[in-house]
This record gives sequence, C-alpha cells and structure tokens, in this order.
Amino acid sequence: MTEKDCQQISVPTALFWGEDERVLPKDHLHFFRSNIPSISVCNPPFFGHVPQNDDWKFVAGRCAEFTKALHNEGESNETVESWVKPPSTTTTSGTTTKMSRAAEGSSSHHNK
Repeated sequence: MTEKDCQQISVPTALFWGEDERVLPKDHLHFFRSNIPSISVCNPPFFGHVPQNDDWKFVAGRCAEFTKALHNEGESNETVESWVKPPSTTTTSGTTTKMSRAAEGSSSHHNK
C-alpha cells in the first residue's frame, strides 16, 4: 500500500496491532496511523501478528464494540475510541489464559 492508497480510505478503520508483533516492523504501524485518516488502533498486550488466534473472543468483542461506537457516535458521548480496551484476564468460561496470566503479572508495569 502506498500513502495515496491509505489516504483514500474513507471509512472508519479498526486496526489491531499486537504489542508482541514480530512479523511487521513497528514503522508500518506508524505508516498506517499517519496515512489512514479515520484509523483507530487497538494495541493489545501479549498479542502477536494474528490477534484473532491469540484471543478470538477479545478481537470479536472489540470489533462489536467498534461497530456499536460507530453506530452510536453522535447519539451519545461514546466515541469510536472507547472500543479500545485491554483484554480481560478471564475468558468467558472462567479460566485464565496463558496470555492473561502474563498480563496479570505485568499489570503494574502497564499501569505506570
């Protein structure tokens, strides 16, 4: 994609860029942020290149919240940016995932 290609994207765009991304260099994230006019970036900790494989329920939930925020924008104080939240530490089945246990151990680091 070129800068011109990105600048022609006219719809609100959600981009998941895991903090543990190892395939694409970080300057690609900067490129997308700088060139896609209506981009919202979610940087989940402990997610890599394929966030839906790391925690598909988190990704699906954030996609649903992003869509809801788009629908509600202008009708309430909710903004599109409100969909960007850190992953929960417990799955819907009540078990803690490996990623979540790591997040719990570093939560004080992320909250500084």
